[in-house]
Amino acid sequence: MREHLTKALEAADRDWRANVGEHDRASLDRMFKTSGFARQCPRGWDVKVPDWCGMAVGTWLVEAGLNPAFARSFLHVFNVEAFFTYGRKANVNPKRLDTKIQTDGGWVDLRKLHGDTHPRRWLERGLIECAVVRGVDAEACGLFAPGDVVLFDWQGFGDPDHITMCKAWDGRLLTTIEGNAAGLGPAGDRRKDAVVERKTDLSKPSARRMVYGVGRVSAMDFCTNAVKP
Repeated sequence: MREHLTKALEAADRDWRANVGEHDRASLDRMFKTSGFARQCPRGWDVKVPDWCGMAVGTWLVEAGLNPAFARSFLHVFNVEAFFTYGRKANVNPKRLDTKIQTDGGWVDLRKLHGDTHPRRWLERGLIECAVVRGVDAEACGLFAPGDVVLFDWQGFGDPDHITMCKAWDGRLLTTIEGNAAGLGPAGDRRKDAVVERKTDLSKPSARRMVYGVGRVSAMDFCTNAVKP
């Protein structure tokens, strides 16, 4: 699976270096189409572009081999949480959550198929904060790994409102690459409404509170078997 997630980060890096963003809405067409949201990004200076942070993350994972049907689960923060918990968490649109996959034996429940060997992983805010505060070894703990999906609660209301991908983690600084955000380009230039890089210092309590949760896909999610809700 590490090879797939490396490819996902490479796809994200290409968009970051190409300065993909709302300044050129045609550049977002690929993400809108791959995510299954629409055939292309809306045009017109007076037309608001729908939030596309999850479309970016879903597209990078699909371009790395993730089953294309799963891209729908990255269209909203609650879809993401439901995806990583196999539906145990809130989901604003159940039709975006695939629960079964077709095998030689017929339709099989995804959670049952993944079992204890290749489960998706979801860590909630409380567990993350405890691990960071205790100062656990970043490498041994595996709290964040490149390619993980990180949800942020920027507004501080207790619910997630932004979808990003982990690029690096050293035990203090969490580096994410994300779309539909303000942050830095490769040359340190400031960008907004674009694919950017951001560093969050989790040694600060206020920053830790912004991390809502982190999910890790299953190695078995990288397949082309037919899926259905």
